[in-house]
Amino acid sequence: MLQEVKELEPHYDLKNELLKRQLEEAEKGPFTDGAEVFKKLREKMKKPLPETVAWQKIDNSKN
Repeated sequence: MLQEVKELEPHYDLKNELLKRQLEEAEKGPFTDGAEVFKKLREKMKKPLPETVAWQKIDNSKN
């Protein structure tokens, strides 16, 4: 995104139009209530973590 801003700097009208369209799209998006987000996070945190993975070194000296 920063590269995009830098490249569009000399093109003020194009930059403004792109920003306007991005904001319009963002306003259309589905919004999630903060309370709902925290509820889902609490439920997720109650679940046990998956079993941890352990790497095993393979002995290649038998080749």
